[in-house]
Amino acid sequence: MFAGCALTVLFFLGRSEIQKRYSSKSTASSGVQRQIVQNIDDVNSLLVFADETLKDVTTNMQEIRDVLVKADKKTYLNSEERRTVFRLADDSLLLIESALYNTVPVFYNQEGESHAVFPVIIDASLPSYKITISSDNFNRKVFGTFLENLTLQNGLDNNVKELDKILSNISLERAQLGAYQDRLAYSRKTAAALLINARIERENEINAVGKEIREKQLALCVQSSSGIYCAEDRRQIQVDFDEVSKELNRIEVLLNKKPAGKHVCLLSQPEAENAMLYLSKKL
Repeated sequence: MFAGCALTVLFFLGRSEIQKRYSSKSTASSGVQRQIVQNIDDVNSLLVFADETLKDVTTNMQEIRDVLVKADKKTYLNSEERRTVFRLADDSLLLIESALYNTVPVFYNQEGESHAVFPVIIDASLPSYKITISSDNFNRKVFGTFLENLTLQNGLDNNVKELDKILSNISLERAQLGAYQDRLAYSRKTAAALLINARIERENEINAVGKEIREKQLALCVQSSSGIYCAEDRRQIQVDFDEVSKELNRIEVLLNKKPAGKHVCLLSQPEAENAMLYLSKKL
């Protein structure tokens, strides 16, 4: 689906040249700014591809879980069930280890470690923003340990718990990918606003993006303050909140404002309620 998507030259090679030419300016030339918009779109396509890969892995893991839960009633895996579990695990590892976007490994760096860092140019006058895509918590070593523990001595119930940890880590990584996408959506709007020549109109558009982010922050606070969310859900909400907050700080720098810099914690319902009250006063 994404084979036809090409990362721009700017994404991999153009960072130093653009920063050298425009590091002393608040806005770049229209050509460079359009290239930045394209760069953001390309990175977003990379994130979508990574998330689709992990979605397929999650489907495999859920199938393994179904097998284990069903087999737990008889406290052992028969040969067919065992083959199914190992096949699904192998398929999942193949998805992660062979995931290439424009020939670039998505989950592995050049040293073979299970995380990769990608630079993102979101403004010619500021340093690069970097995203990290990782399979550190669900790589071959983790899967290997899980498969080794598929024994009667440990009990299949423990195997289900171990699998749930892997699923949780995949879910958290997908939440991080979604948070990056949320931030880049605002980055794109800001980059498009920087194409406007009239200073007042340009600043009004950037201010409007900042207001959108504050509304998003408040919505995340309200979401986390709801009693229906568990600790793991709140962790994922926090990831999204932190990422859009970084973008809001960047926007305030562009507007020559002092970034808020206040750390907001949403990891418990009381903390989320306090954050909701704090942020509602700023809108």
